[in-house]
Amino acid sequence: MPIFTKQIKDLPAWWTNIKTQAQIFSGALRFAFLAGSGERLVIVDTNNNVSADYAIANPYVDDTDIIAAITGATYNATNNFTSAITPANSKTMYRGYVYNAPGIKYEAIDDNVVARITRS
Repeated sequence: MPIFTKQIKDLPAWWTNIKTQAQIFSGALRFAFLAGSGERLVIVDTNNNVSADYAIANPYVDDTDIIAAITGATYNATNNFTSAITPANSKTMYRGYVYNAPGIKYEAIDDNVVARITRS
């Protein structure tokens, strides 16, 4: 029997198996070894080891100490509209974090170094 004909004949059995597996795995799957707090990124490495070690951070700033530091900083053409900030209570605005105010976007270009972008 040609290989192609055999594959066609096996297709219904294969499809039945796929549908059965989909029914088994419908809904949420829970793995005890991935338990933890907060949303995290699941990674499979080259050795097929599964882990969830990296937290997914919200890049939008809502901390009042950081907001006070970025809105109170001096931004002008001399400093290319960037400013080093020192938030109260030893907090950090990490590189990539963003704060949106009406007409202005503040973005951390490095840890505690913020660029102010005026929107029109």
